[in-house]
This record gives sequence, C-alpha cells and structure tokens, in this order.
Amino acid sequence: MHEYQPIEQTEVFTLFEECAEKCWVEVARWKQFEKQTVGRQLVRAADSVGANLVEGDGRYRPDDALNFFVTARASAREAILWCKRAQSRGLFQGGVENVIFQLEEASQQLNLLIRFRRRNASSIKTREIPSLYLSEQHPAELSGGAQSCEGDLESSNPRIL
Repeated sequence: MHEYQPIEQTEVFTLFEECAEKCWVEVARWKQFEKQTVGRQLVRAADSVGANLVEGDGRYRPDDALNFFVTARASAREAILWCKRAQSRGLFQGGVENVIFQLEEASQQLNLLIRFRRRNASSIKTREIPSLYLSEQHPAELSGGAQSCEGDLESSNPRIL
C-alpha cells in the first residue's frame, strides 16, 4: 500500500499552481478588452486545474476522485489553448513558451497520476484525522481541559479521551 500524500504537497499540483499564478500576473497587464475575452478564459482554466485536483483528492470514492482529476486534465488542455491563442495575438509580454511547456509537463505528470489511481483504486483510501467534530458534544461542554478524539473512521465511532 502506498503512503497518502495530500495533492497540495505534490509536484504536479505545484507546477499547475505556478502556471496559474504566471497567467494571472500576465493577464493583469492586459487592456480591458483582452482581459474580458482571452484573459478571463485563460485565468479561469488555469485556476480550475488546482481546484479540481484538490476537490478530487478530497473525495472518498476513487471514481469520484478520478472524475475530478480528468476534469483537471481537461482544464489544463484548455489553459494551453488559451496560452497559445494569447501568444498568436501578441498578448503575452514574456515567456509564454515557458508557461506552455510547464503546463504540458504538468499534464504528463497528471496523466501518470490518473493512471496510477485507476490501477490502484481499490487500495487508495482518503485519509482524514479524526477531530472533535465527530463528537456529539460541543467542545466547550467537554470537561477536563484539552480533549483529543480518537476513533475508527470506517465505523464512525469516535472515542473521547
């Protein structure tokens, strides 16, 4: 079994987030018409990749997670399209080739992640640290100072310690 790592701590997520930030900074410099047409679509697509990765990683069922990862991949392809369109229209002031390259590289890593998740769907579990919200009592009602909660997530039976 593989050790769980939150998607936000992976290289693929970091690459997509860097691209989204570069797109945002670039589009912020454009004139109003370019921002409202190409810019809005580019930023929306680039931002959507990370959002879908995080949402997919938070899903309990593997098929739900895969659906969001595939949507993230589609958004990455869309971001590449908008970067190329901005490039052909002379909108990028610098380094659009680097952004496109990074999006393509991250997309390849995302393909590997999707393939891995498909092959290992039965052994992947969403991890969550039990917390006080599993208790039926409000934390202020718990006596004895600081409390911790330990439980079996599969049976949803927390034990207050």
